[in-house]
Amino acid sequence: MKPCLLAVEDEVSEIAARQMIEIYSHLQVLECYGKKGFGYLKANISKFQRASRQMPYFVLTDLDQYPCATALKEDWKIVSTPSILCFASRFAQSNLG
Repeated sequence: MKPCLLAVEDEVSEIAARQMIEIYSHLQVLECYGKKGFGYLKANISKFQRASRQMPYFVLTDLDQYPCATALKEDWKIVSTPSILCFASRFAQSNLG
């Protein structure tokens, strides 16, 4: 398994992200960052993108204030690369627990 780092909004998002990674990927989470809300993720997304040159990042946030993932990615200036996976979801909080 290839190691990766995780960045999430909160504990519910961490559970969802870990489940997605376990089921759908060949990645193994080494560490989880965030759990301080979407503001932390938005403020640090450029750092995660730079760090992803060394190790893949899996970023999960909610679409609370955005109509779609593309709008969020444009607002946050997210550039998807092979080493940073960014997901925005309405599913996680409404379907876990």
